[in-house]
Amino acid sequence: MKCILVIAPHAGLADAVRTALDAGHFRVVHQTEFWAATALPRPEAVDAVLLDADLTDVRPIRTIEQLRQALPDCPLFL
Repeated sequence: MKCILVIAPHAGLADAVRTALDAGHFRVVHQTEFWAATALPRPEAVDAVLLDADLTDVRPIRTIEQLRQALPDCPLFL
């Protein structure tokens, strides 16, 4: 089973991803902030990250940098 981490301020994106993907093959985990994602029991088990970010300030860019450091081989979709 593949694990997709969705980092978004609201659960709507995670719900839409869950609806679009086969629940038997994909597990969707929703977090509102990146720091909560680093507290996952096994961050290496994350197969992809979807980040919902408004790129009008520096916070999302810092989040992207932190994701690249924490999960260097994981695909990141913005």
